[in-house]
Amino acid sequence: MVYLLRKQNRMFPSEEIKVIELHECLDYLYKLDWIAVDTETMGLDPHTKDIISIQLGDFENQFVFDTNDYSLYILKKLLETKNLIFQNAKFDLQFLYKYNIYPNSIYDTFLAECILQTGYEDKQLSLAYLGDKYCNVMLDKTPRGAIQREGLSDRIILYGADDVKYLHKIKEEQLKKIQEYNLENVLALENDVVRVFAHMEYVGVPINKERWSEVAIITSKNVKELEDKLDNIIKEESKTKPKLKPFVVEYKQSELSFEGIEASIQRNTYINWGSNQQKLKVLKLLGLKLDSVGEDVLQKFKKEHEIIPLLLKYAEQAKLKSSFGEKFLKHINPITKRVHPDYWQILNTGRISASKPNVAQIPSHGELGVKIRSCFEASENFKIVGGDYSGMELRIIAEFSNDPLWVKAFKEGGDLHSILCSKTFGIPIEDVKKPFPGKPSFTYRDVQKTINFG
Repeated sequence: MVYLLRKQNRMFPSEEIKVIELHECLDYLYKLDWIAVDTETMGLDPHTKDIISIQLGDFENQFVFDTNDYSLYILKKLLETKNLIFQNAKFDLQFLYKYNIYPNSIYDTFLAECILQTGYEDKQLSLAYLGDKYCNVMLDKTPRGAIQREGLSDRIILYGADDVKYLHKIKEEQLKKIQEYNLENVLALENDVVRVFAHMEYVGVPINKERWSEVAIITSKNVKELEDKLDNIIKEESKTKPKLKPFVVEYKQSELSFEGIEASIQRNTYINWGSNQQKLKVLKLLGLKLDSVGEDVLQKFKKEHEIIPLLLKYAEQAKLKSSFGEKFLKHINPITKRVHPDYWQILNTGRISASKPNVAQIPSHGELGVKIRSCFEASENFKIVGGDYSGMELRIIAEFSNDPLWVKAFKEGGDLHSILCSKTFGIPIEDVKKPFPGKPSFTYRDVQKTINFG
């Protein structure tokens, strides 16, 4: 049965929806071992949008709270002391954190299914899929797009109730598979840490916008300089290779005053150096026999033509501009003035990823890397604290390989990267942090780290 908690009377009573008193609802919910939970919201961002309803219950009974009438604070004790089932808890938790509600015991059907399907190319993790897979029921998700327009209409109420109705059954069936594959500890860890990732997303990362604008200017300048160098090479080559002439800009001095000509004469070519197709065509016209312009291929042709090292640098700088230029500033939330990355906690590699923006791959090398990292500032009365496990992957390799040099280095408390670096490059250990000749922004030790992890 679907129950609605709303203080005003319903104009049109429904056989499918019954209005209930708060104490009756809480009496029922406190008796459950696990409570299924879902929220309907006016948008995706908890800082600019709000909850319009929260649904709680089990297969037999679902309770839909109209948050216009009932404050979420009345559910704080219930949600913080009971075991809760969510589908994609990270989303709902952020809206609960907004009301200072911090659940402690969570089961996430979304994460459980992600664990069971990790390794498959096409993972199916939606509630509609899980309902069909485990409960043989087809959930209609079309009303979701009408929430902002309709508000808490009857069909939205029933839609929200369905989102919690089948979670107990899904959990029950998932656990059979989880136990079959001895993944109980993995699931327990993921269900626990999702609260941390949700909080990280909700709190966000403070950023110095003015300093970041300086970074954006630098990245744009670097890309433009490399673009000009590439253009000039093609312009010179076109003098002896006529097939390149269609790519070269030709103009007369008298045209300079014509409106609209300015953009075209700022460059010497029409080539989009970000287009792999155009790059490949141009390189073939230069006489280079390659079948792609991937970094691994270009590295092999580095000494074949002066344009290749420039293309490699251009790709590197263009990526920095794309990831850490002006576009990055669009991720700053208008309310919090912070960026709120989206963390994906289960990858095939066992690591996590971040997007919108990707704060997991902030450059650390070179002058630009230092400047980019300096843009992340602690809030007033706070400090940024850095921490990392000491060579965990390398210790695992040493443990399983029993390589005598690796084991000795760890047992004696030495720095494995530096020790191996000294032997790889035949240099004194005190020189391992000197610039690497092939890439001065990296040290010898940085290069050795890449070798070790590879």
